[in-house]
Amino acid sequence: MNLEECFEKRLLRKIEPDYEKAKRSIEIAENKLKRAKDAFDEGFLDICLVYGYTSMFHSARALLYKDGVQEKS
Repeated sequence: MNLEECFEKRLLRKIEPDYEKAKRSIEIAENKLKRAKDAFDEGFLDICLVYGYTSMFHSARALLYKDGVQEKS
């Protein structure tokens, strides 16, 4: 699926750029990354994977908010 199809299917939609939401998503991403590192150090690799994924998701979401796009998750 390409970007245009994502907008057509309303998986993405244009909004006003929202720097506060972007900042909050970065804060969440940083927190989840720290938790991923802690879980890795403790040997909880399955939990590490979940936190790592969540960190990447919120990092990408921050870029979308900054660019005036909202995803439908």
